[in-house]
Amino acid sequence: METTVALLRNLQHGSSTEALESLKQLVLETQSNASLRELLGEEPMVWNNLVAAVQCTTTSTTVTTSKDELSETIKNLLTLGRNLLAAGQQSQDNACNANLEKMIENVLQACLANADNAASSGLITTSLQVLANTIAGNARQKERVWRNWVRYADEWFMNSLFAFSSRQAILPLLFFTWNCVSERASLRDTLLNTSSGRALLLQLSMIADDAFEESQSKAFELTYYIIASVIRNGGFEQLYDLAKSEHYVLSDPQLNILKIVDAMLDSQQIDLGQQPKLPTSLVKIFEAVAIRSSYLMKALNSDHSTAASNEKLDVTDATAIWTAVVLLLQTLAHVSSDLSAKEALLKNGLLETAIALLGAANTYVPRRTIKHSSGGVSSSPLDPTAESTSSPESMKAFAFVKRDTVRLLSTLCYKSRFVQDEVRRLHGIELVLSQCNVDDDNPYLREHAVLCVRNLLEENTDNQALVAEMEAIKVMPSEALEGTGITPVVGTDGKVKLQVDK
Repeated sequence: METTVALLRNLQHGSSTEALESLKQLVLETQSNASLRELLGEEPMVWNNLVAAVQCTTTSTTVTTSKDELSETIKNLLTLGRNLLAAGQQSQDNACNANLEKMIENVLQACLANADNAASSGLITTSLQVLANTIAGNARQKERVWRNWVRYADEWFMNSLFAFSSRQAILPLLFFTWNCVSERASLRDTLLNTSSGRALLLQLSMIADDAFEESQSKAFELTYYIIASVIRNGGFEQLYDLAKSEHYVLSDPQLNILKIVDAMLDSQQIDLGQQPKLPTSLVKIFEAVAIRSSYLMKALNSDHSTAASNEKLDVTDATAIWTAVVLLLQTLAHVSSDLSAKEALLKNGLLETAIALLGAANTYVPRRTIKHSSGGVSSSPLDPTAESTSSPESMKAFAFVKRDTVRLLSTLCYKSRFVQDEVRRLHGIELVLSQCNVDDDNPYLREHAVLCVRNLLEENTDNQALVAEMEAIKVMPSEALEGTGITPVVGTDGKVKLQVDK
């Protein structure tokens, strides 16, 4: 132990080649020797001198030592500290008493001030590892260390940390954050109540995309856990507002947050009984996204290019809006399975928004059917009798919208006389009936539409009478009847009949 203390004192006055080699050897020994880690970690003098050595090396301006040598010395000192912290709570307490956290803060500040130095990236990662090890398994230190962290890691600091570090490099920060906030609601609150916490959440919502999940699965998992804990803590509305864009209805971070909400609902990680505001918030978001979707459908439809020419055709957010509208339709179907949540959805205009969206899709998004023998055929809903051999490729962006809207309506009206009547009042029955056909951009649309019609008509004589009064205008060609010698026709009574070809 005396040898280690002497080495650390020597390093406070500069790092000779001999001293640096001794430090490297000590780092290797403490990685594999648990007894040595415990012996050194439980001695306060070791920690006092280790912290002093890092502080002196960080502020060193000697002309005889290069920046690379200084960085290497600091990294080895930090790695030694990281190893000793693994000895347990006594070592962690000694480190904290020696002002280890302040040392980490100074190192990180110095690294961020020299972002052009490649060696700084490794120092950031190692510093964050030391920080995470400081509180691992130590309930006494978690709250104090975390509150100190959010106090000095301000918005600039957090944003710079993410801008400069690789996604893999922030893994120890995610471990540190999750260890601190996972079990204490009071600490989770600081994620939304401090500038540092809000900056961290915004950065996490920016990177929590599919590419991050594929490339850094562990980091994504921790990011998911942190954001999900905030949502379970009742912070969805504040978190979503934090991620808003000044230019678009929906930002990429907001889309990532919605994906996490959907995943949480799918895995039953949200108790809707404990989240009374969530259904209302989701309906408001859906309304804004649906309005934007309807505009984009019109703008992207070639047959309406002239009518839309006087409008601002900014469609740069089309992909995000399409992803969001389909995601929200699925999310709202999940939420509507809860009776109390369903009541809140209906009270806040979900039915009106969904039917308006389906109307826009029915008007502006062509139905596609593919005949393998003769190529692609698209039937435009603008004219049920019209056929064309092509349609705008951009309209594929709104695939699944019709299907998922019909599926949502089917869920809402199931055994609900009120919803059945409202759909009729809003002329939704006619729209649903119009979806009883094959559409390759909306798999199983016909089947979902038939089920929805069944739910709309069940024990509702008014809806049944409305459908009975309807007359067919024209029968569209059916792939199922091709080559059978049978053709569907409209009879004199306005009903569809099957006619055998002669």
